[in-house]
Amino acid sequence: MFDRATRPCSPSLSSQIGDTVSGLAERVYDDSEWPELLPFLFECVQSNRPRQMESALRIFADLAGFIMPVLLPHVNVLREQLARCMSHQETDVKIAGLSATTSFIRELDEDSDRNKFQDLIPVMLQTVSNILSTEEQDSAEEALEAFIEIAEAHPTFLRRQLDVVVNNMLQV
Repeated sequence: MFDRATRPCSPSLSSQIGDTVSGLAERVYDDSEWPELLPFLFECVQSNRPRQMESALRIFADLAGFIMPVLLPHVNVLREQLARCMSHQETDVKIAGLSATTSFIRELDEDSDRNKFQDLIPVMLQTVSNILSTEEQDSAEEALEAFIEIAEAHPTFLRRQLDVVVNNMLQV
């Protein structure tokens, strides 16, 4: 399955492969049962191949609740990769990066863990702004919804940078 996921294919097939990996991982994921999964996902996110990056980010977003405990020790690398993806030139990669970021933040139980993602708020807002400027309605809605999910799940997460958030949202 990993081999097929790395080959060029249509967006529809890529999405189906990602959904299959996510569904399977939800049922069997355990560090000992599928040890290749996380290294493969990180490899895809770092690949600079937009479809592969997008698929891996969407899988990360789908699995955030299952894999967050394993990812916490690697939070600095994760934040770096998510920021890079949200700044990518491809809109689909930006949205997938934003979605993965918001999924991880939503799944973190401890404020101290969530606060490690504080420095991504400006990047997230810039991503939303960039997507809104593309005039791709569906993409813009998805980007705004991802950001709103954080505000609903953890409103205090945004408090430190409330002035930046409000100013950016007023520009929308």
